[in-house]
Amino acid sequence: TGLASRGYVVLALDHPYESAVTELADGRIVGDELAFPSDQAAGNAFMVSQLNVRAADVLFVLDQLERSDALGALSSHLDAEHIAVIGHSFGGATAAVALDRDPRVKAAANVDGTLYGSIEEKLLSRPFLQLDSDHVETGHSKENIAGNLRLLANLDAPGWAYEISRANHFSFTDAPLFFAPPGRFILALLIGGGRGPAETHRATIDILDAFLSGPLGREPANVEAAVAKYKGIAGGPRK
Repeated sequence: TGLASRGYVVLALDHPYESAVTELADGRIVGDELAFPSDQAAGNAFMVSQLNVRAADVLFVLDQLERSDALGALSSHLDAEHIAVIGHSFGGATAAVALDRDPRVKAAANVDGTLYGSIEEKLLSRPFLQLDSDHVETGHSKENIAGNLRLLANLDAPGWAYEISRANHFSFTDAPLFFAPPGRFILALLIGGGRGPAETHRATIDILDAFLSGPLGREPANVEAAVAKYKGIAGGPRK
């Protein structure tokens, strides 16, 4: 809602049979039907396979948006020449893959996601943003950090990478909002990190808005100035 309130058309994707709950086009409700392998090697292969499925879902949606009636009356207001993909966690890895695979994607942002497969070795040629929670507070693995650094080092386009101190992996979600006070306050302390989800959300939207402005056809904005509004966010431009 933060980006939508600033004039962006935002589409939220569910991935059937992987997401906890998805409503299909015919009204059926389906849940997660996948079994994650216990073996690490098999688990990595599974994640690569699912990453390919998710990326295919994203590209399918882009195909549908080219239809004149894709979103009803809203379709006439879409700017299909300026599309970005943003994802949190596994969705962040999906965003990077979509950017690599489809030139219709003009920019991508990985919000606290771990990369899988060969994407970290690719030479991304359009703007990319890496936005992480506090590595220590979340417990990012060495593999996670190293993979993201490799992708950033290979960028052949403008890129930015930031780490938000005192935020954890769930700070970017709206999970606490599903609970009424005082449970919401307690849950925010547990899963929102020391910074809390409210400020993390504000910072994320400000940074994403500045990052997306240029690639999506608006007046280019200063990403570093957006970051400077908040204390404890480390990082900067990569290209």
